[in-house]
Amino acid sequence: MNFENKLDLLDQARKELIIADHMLYVTFPLVKEKTLFLNSLEHVNLAIKFMVKAFLEREEKMKNISRLPKNEIFLINFFTKEYEARLGLNKKTLEAITLLPKLVDAKNRKQYFFESNRDYFIIKEGFGTRRIEFQKIKDFLNEAKKLYKKISDDLNKTDWMF
Repeated sequence: MNFENKLDLLDQARKELIIADHMLYVTFPLVKEKTLFLNSLEHVNLAIKFMVKAFLEREEKMKNISRLPKNEIFLINFFTKEYEARLGLNKKTLEAITLLPKLVDAKNRKQYFFESNRDYFIIKEGFGTRRIEFQKIKDFLNEAKKLYKKISDDLNKTDWMF
């Protein structure tokens, strides 16, 4: 990975966070369309994927890891397990990183429904359901922003090496 690629991934992550933020804090209050919350999930999830990929590619380049997992689920699991302590990832951040892909998958399979006049939606998972409050999506966005700052700061410590 070259320095430009790292910046591209971080820039893409930042753009996804900006889009999700706008959807949740500007557009939704104006139009009150609940599906904006579902659509924002994808942007926050993409941002996290870009951040994790930038970070792990740099770790591979620095020979801190020998080979990156190709499967996205394994990649995320590897990242959370190996770098939780180094990056100071808290329980809320870890929940955002691991739960968002599942929510996006359920959204894409149209396995969700809204309760009328409620501030949450229901995701069908296997044989059960899970209630996701709209505030939880905003919390995921805020955790993703914190993760962006941590990863960006960590990557910038070694910019001179590329």
